[in-house]
Amino acid sequence: MTGHPTLRRFLRDKGSVFAAFILLVVVVGSLAGGPIASTLLHHDGSDLFPYSVNSNLRPVGPWTRVPALNSAQSLPDNSIAPPPKGTKRTLFILGADSEVGRDEFIRLLDGGKASLEIGLGGVIVALLVGVPLGALAGFFGRWLDAVISRVSEMVMAFPLILLLVLVSVRLRPTLEPIAIKHVMPPGVLEVALTIGLFTSFYPLRLVRAQMLTLRHAEFVEAERMIGASNWRIIVRHLL
Repeated sequence: MTGHPTLRRFLRDKGSVFAAFILLVVVVGSLAGGPIASTLLHHDGSDLFPYSVNSNLRPVGPWTRVPALNSAQSLPDNSIAPPPKGTKRTLFILGADSEVGRDEFIRLLDGGKASLEIGLGGVIVALLVGVPLGALAGFFGRWLDAVISRVSEMVMAFPLILLLVLVSVRLRPTLEPIAIKHVMPPGVLEVALTIGLFTSFYPLRLVRAQMLTLRHAEFVEAERMIGASNWRIIVRHLL
């Protein structure tokens, strides 16, 4: 077996390979499953279906066929009467989420995609903010370190959920309309930015601690002796 030693060790562990396969299925299914399922089933997670085939108007269960959207919308007042013969039907793989009749399976996939986008976006924002600030604070120290450290400690002192609510209210009118159909639902960018900004102190403090340890290392002193700038040392050698 060829390849990196870490990859070889990983491939020898059947449990890790199986877990990676399951994770890959969840990620790919969440990111691409919603649009694919909507195309195949001819409806999406926001379409409403009256339960004309259910005698008590309760949500239908898994693998249930209900009147298709164009036929269901023509039924008067969500009537519980049986639909006419020959009415085109559509499949609910996991049933419906409530009496309004939304596809639970597609909504589950859409929710998974939004969760992954928020999580990944929040991590990217936290790294983009925290890593440079931590590097500057740890390498240069003095007043810059004091200012960045005090600001990060102030952010850490406040309850995160309260900050999320306050900032989201301010940013919502501007960021909530930003969306890309089938890629980024409304509100994802707002939540990802808010979480990323107010969790950036985690990578900030880790990078700062490493910079404090490494800024006087021998290889850093050697770089200074040959005339390397501080930015080159930070970017090319420390980060």
